[in-house]
Amino acid sequence: MGYNIYYEGRIELDKPLDDETYNIIKGLGKTRRMRWDADKLEQDGIALKSEIGYWGEFFFGVQDMKPKSQREFESKYVIDHNCPPPGQPELWGVWTVTDDRLGLAWNRNEKSYGGHEWLKYLVKSIFIPRGYYPRGIINWFTEGHWYENKWHTVVEGKSVRKYRGYNRKQKEPDIDGWYEEELQSYDEYHQKWLKNLMDNKVEFLHEHRPWKNEKTDAEFVLSFNLYLENNIVQATYDRKEICYAKYLYENLRIVDGKIIHNEDSSDIDKVINDHETLMKVKDLIEEYILLTPDFLEEAVV
Repeated sequence: MGYNIYYEGRIELDKPLDDETYNIIKGLGKTRRMRWDADKLEQDGIALKSEIGYWGEFFFGVQDMKPKSQREFESKYVIDHNCPPPGQPELWGVWTVTDDRLGLAWNRNEKSYGGHEWLKYLVKSIFIPRGYYPRGIINWFTEGHWYENKWHTVVEGKSVRKYRGYNRKQKEPDIDGWYEEELQSYDEYHQKWLKNLMDNKVEFLHEHRPWKNEKTDAEFVLSFNLYLENNIVQATYDRKEICYAKYLYENLRIVDGKIIHNEDSSDIDKVINDHETLMKVKDLIEEYILLTPDFLEEAVV
């Protein structure tokens, strides 16, 4: 399951970041760091190797690509999904640019590993070579360690040093505040997802090989979320019949402007065997496929 690391503080810069450096820092903070085939990317006219680095150190993918196309793109150009380019310490960046472009702050992502190592990389590989002078103190707390879980990093120019304990010149990480943000963010996401599904009725998830509980002889099946009669149903369809269906959330209603639903029960209790309901599910899926001929490109997972 892993653990979380929480950070508090800001690294100040002596001047605002230029556009190129700004985009690099933002890209490192929000994209998975993988080893890309820079030669192939250049050959296909997607990016210049001289700009993105030998292993795609500064390549951040193609914007606005749908999930299915993204997977196909990565399958063609990624050499190793689980290894960052040399020099970059983790698969996910930890730091982002402040709004005034004069500093770095924690991007507040879950499991922000290697924050100290990322600072060393950013300072020595980006800021100093590009003429920036960084300075600041970051306190950080490593969750799940019963000893030596409090640390701080001091940055002064090209020097990036790690020390045990918190630095009194900087606030301590607000762990409770971070969890409150996460809960609020999830609630906002969940409400938006529920509303979209209630409006659109159908959400295509993905195409996959059948699982054991999906009764079919088909090589591949299609998975959907559906809004049906104030319930959200998750169903699998083999282009002929419904192979499996269950209630994901039941009795959706709006109370005080918020969409609520019954609490989850076990999967066994929610499996749908009623023929009439299964036919309604099938009709809804087939209507969606008829009206959305390129639906395979709309896969969300």
